[in-house]
Amino acid sequence: NRIYKEQGYISSLVKEIKYFYIEQPEGYSVGKTVELAQEIEDGENIVSETDKSESEESVDNTAADTSETVTPKNIILIMNESLTDFESVVKIKSNVEILPYIRSLNKNVKHGQLHVPTFGAGTARSEYEALTGNSMSFLPSGSVPYQLYVRDPEYGLADILKSQGYYTIAMHPNKAHNWNRASVYPCMGFDEFISLENWGEEHRELLRNYVSDKATFEKIISLYEEKDADEKLFTFCVTMQNHGGYTVEDRAGFEPTVKLGYDTEYPLAETYLSLARESDSAFKELLEYFEKVDEPTMIVMFGDHWPKIEEEFMAKLLGGNRQSLGLVESQQSYTTPYVIWTNYPSETVEEDFSANYLGSYMLQLAGLEMPGYNQFLMNLKEQLPIIGVGAVCDKDGNWYANDALPDDYKKLMTDYNILEYNNQFEKKDVIESLFTLK
Repeated sequence: NRIYKEQGYISSLVKEIKYFYIEQPEGYSVGKTVELAQEIEDGENIVSETDKSESEESVDNTAADTSETVTPKNIILIMNESLTDFESVVKIKSNVEILPYIRSLNKNVKHGQLHVPTFGAGTARSEYEALTGNSMSFLPSGSVPYQLYVRDPEYGLADILKSQGYYTIAMHPNKAHNWNRASVYPCMGFDEFISLENWGEEHRELLRNYVSDKATFEKIISLYEEKDADEKLFTFCVTMQNHGGYTVEDRAGFEPTVKLGYDTEYPLAETYLSLARESDSAFKELLEYFEKVDEPTMIVMFGDHWPKIEEEFMAKLLGGNRQSLGLVESQQSYTTPYVIWTNYPSETVEEDFSANYLGSYMLQLAGLEMPGYNQFLMNLKEQLPIIGVGAVCDKDGNWYANDALPDDYKKLMTDYNILEYNNQFEKKDVIESLFTLK
């Protein structure tokens, strides 16, 4: 709305036309999509000749592990606004540790850095990848799928869990129309959307001008306590506490607890880091509650993007001005922490991957059935665990620009693009059996 007011209707519309039409990927056809679907069903896709023996061994091990997999009755997925682990980038000169609890988790937890497709804003892009498995890599830079491309039905995590008996709730302690969520969530298969408008009178404690993470997590607990004893529940929560801005005027009485020890003062960073520390404390209380719960529960939390704070402070973290960094070096600014915790025994693993894999990985860890598209993504993750911004990283840690991929990786990404296009943009012949269990 601001851009339309400042630049006028015609100018704004012309600038946005580039988002309206998505070109078909190279080699796309419905027939090719069907061919890929068959390869996925036959277990033939994406495994190169050199990796076949390794893959077969991996499949055997996976089969052995699956028999011991616990399927959680409660699955909680939290996208935490602007949550970033700067201490994973470089040691910060501060009076306290910023995320002491999250960084201490070492039992029944998968954790690491999640590569997200946006920086400083654009929350819904990270959300879109995590919930659908689709990648922003194939969409116009700057576009927001929630506002432009979502269809009905929009296949993904909510739809898959709903088809396996979970009651699906989306929640966000702010306005329902933010990023068009009120329209998007029903298409995704959420049974209910709890926003600020129907939040209720309890659990509304504010930190600055936003509902705190502590109050938001208490609301998650109350939803669990109110459900029927035999009900399976999937809760997806988008928090608001850490949203910018971070100026003195924005603090609304909040006093930062983090003090930085640099020659230059960074009040925005101190405010942000103090808020992140509050998130860490609230997350500790949430996990401590569910540690005592008898029902098997999986709790996942990740950050959506880096905050907008002083450029000079971020340059200290990154070793240079962000705009001057090379393609690979800049990828660090697209990382946020993720945690996958269970209140039942599970293997502890540390690894980095990108947000488009998160939903499928959750399904795999939960021992739940997955459509072919999600199976494809889990196989792709083994080869290309990180699909970054303008580049990808393979399983050996090698980064490649998108326009300089080796042939094998180019084929994998083309196949992914074809599947995503059929899922999101095909007008007549969506191969629904690839994307849903219904």
